[in-house]
Amino acid sequence: MASAGGLPKPALVYQPNDDWDIRAIGELTFLELGPIRCTQQSGKLQVDDAVVQYSEYRAGLQVGYSGLNPFKIIAGAGVTFERNFDFFRINQSKKTDPAPYIKIAAEAKF
Repeated sequence: MASAGGLPKPALVYQPNDDWDIRAIGELTFLELGPIRCTQQSGKLQVDDAVVQYSEYRAGLQVGYSGLNPFKIIAGAGVTFERNFDFFRINQSKKTDPAPYIKIAAEAKF
């Protein structure tokens, strides 16, 4: 069982020309996965065959270059404000502290 959902990815976009774009982005991600096995060595979280709801909130800056047809190169960085793992059927959850992230990607359109 896996389902995904989320809101559109809002962004403020600046395009100085046809090849470059600069984006200020925000992302909200929600997933439901299961059944999974999860253990944590130093903490109390230990579950087996549980369903988890995952959510993540992040914001950052991204630069894209599309002058290499059919490829687009993307680089970005930002902060993940909150990541939450909710094992709602067994009343356990885990939240993470804010953390930086880096994104490097290549897309191809044929």
